Order: sequence, then structure tokens, then C-alpha cells
Amino acid sequence: MTSPPDIKSHLDDADSVVDALPWKLGDTEAARKRARGRVSALAHQVAGLLATGWTVQEIQQALATAPNAATAPDPAAQEKRWRSALKQARHTRRQTQRPPHHGPIPPDRPSTS
Repeated sequence: MTSPPDIKSHLDDADSVVDALPWKLGDTEAARKRARGRVSALAHQVAGLLATGWTVQEIQQALATAPNAATAPDPAAQEKRWRSALKQARHTRRQTQRPPHHGPIPPDRPSTS
């Protein structure tokens, strides 16, 4: 059984990555508080990726692919777009790290067994 990665040592780097994003923090204290919660949640996700071997550059590149995140109407929509971009990057990363699938032996080739 594996334990979850320790993200505490990666929170500073994660905060730097997430703080650099163009968040729409809102005009009221309540809106800014909700936005800070979203910033913190995304930073924890990024710290988790760093703890599992991702580089800051990989994460920044993934976040940069989020369509229209900077122009999203509010922090919730921004967070959703950035999380989707990270999810897509995780999928792509898994595909490139997976060994090639060779499939069944074609019928025109004899089996070696």
C-alpha cells in the first residue's frame, strides 16, 4: 500500500505558480475570500503534482493551455479551466510514459509458443 505524497515541502513552489496566474479576485471582501480559497485549492493540487515528480515548467505549460482562463467571468470558472488543463496534461503524460502496446500476434505470423 502506498501513502499519499507529502505535499508540504512543495507548497512554496506551488504557491508561486498559482499566484502568477491572472486571477479575478473580485471587488468585495467576500468575493476575495472565496477567490483565495480557490487559489489555495489549486495550489494544493499543483503541490501534489510536484510531489509526484512533475516540474514547475511542466505545470506552467499545462496551465498555459487552459482556453480563455484569463478571460473567464469569475474565479470559479478560471479554476475549472485550469484544473481541466492539468487533467488533460496528466492524461497526456500517462500516455507518453506508458509502454507501447503490441497487441495480439497477427494471424500471418506464427506464434512462438
